[in-house]
Amino acid sequence: MARIDRHVEEMMKRLEGRPLIIDLAATMALEHFTAMMAHEFLARPEHFAGADAQVAALWRWHAIEEIEHKAVAYDTWLHATRGWSRGKRWRVKSFMMLVVTRNFLIHRIRDTLDLLETGRDNRHGCEMAGVRLPVLETRHTSPYLSCLGGLFPPGLPSMECQ
Repeated sequence: MARIDRHVEEMMKRLEGRPLIIDLAATMALEHFTAMMAHEFLARPEHFAGADAQVAALWRWHAIEEIEHKAVAYDTWLHATRGWSRGKRWRVKSFMMLVVTRNFLIHRIRDTLDLLETGRDNRHGCEMAGVRLPVLETRHTSPYLSCLGGLFPPGLPSMECQ
């Protein structure tokens, strides 16, 4: 865990001093990414098969909260960039989604390998309290690509793109 904590601290230091609008774009993309995972939890109850009822309820609540975060981040983005052209907004959002996706995958793989290297039972990386965490599978490609190809395309309400 110390290496993971150190990686997070290093990443946060690299982000210092960026324009706030870039931080908002990154937040919007991260919230969109986590909302896609949250949607997976809510759409597929088998993730909760065998889980403690209270734990499953907490994960479902958290998934709903992630979807709400996506809407708030996107609405904030629209307000903050209200003077931008629709094309500029789309270019920045699409680029940031690619950056966030790349970094998310690289960091999660690295962190998983770090946890496995400790030699401890790190089964919780794949399962927490009986809840099977979603992994990236082919079925996740369609909603991701449909949003990336027209990631929040101009005129699309913030919650339509799941």
